[in-house]
Amino acid sequence: MSGAAGRARAGFGGFAVAFGLCALVGVLMAANAALHQPEAPPPHDYSAQLAALEMTDPFPVYAPAGLGPEWRPTASRVEGEGEAVTWRLGFATPQLEHASVWQAGTAAEELVAERLAEPRPDGELNLGGEPWTRYLSGDGQRRALAREAEGVTLVVEGTASLDELAELAGSLRPHSG
Repeated sequence: MSGAAGRARAGFGGFAVAFGLCALVGVLMAANAALHQPEAPPPHDYSAQLAALEMTDPFPVYAPAGLGPEWRPTASRVEGEGEAVTWRLGFATPQLEHASVWQAGTAAEELVAERLAEPRPDGELNLGGEPWTRYLSGDGQRRALAREAEGVTLVVEGTASLDELAELAGSLRPHSG
């Protein structure tokens, strides 16, 4: 075949093959994405840090109580010693965001300033009859809730929504092992 009719048929055939290949690549990419959805990390056992803090008794120790299984503890770390102890307990939230509980014997503003860049107060929230101060980082990417209770400062912070941070903060209870 020669001329415009031949080029038209060859052009359409080439177009059909290219379109088919693009569609196949799209289907394969969608299948790959479905197989590689982010998963919550395996749960971290923080009982050793909790027991150690209770034995050294630097401050009353609070731990989450009654969170559902979709809340996954991911990390726990105790830093410092004596009066300068800080305990961090990290979680993957039900929405696979990050939330951490920080406990220390320091002032709330100081602990919040260590956790958030350029924190600014953003109102108050009452959880279980306890007032928590809301904070927002300067870039608006992180939130925190903070309160001082019985010689300990509690800060719940992360990239999680305010609702998820409030759920975690509201679950904190004095722990006695």
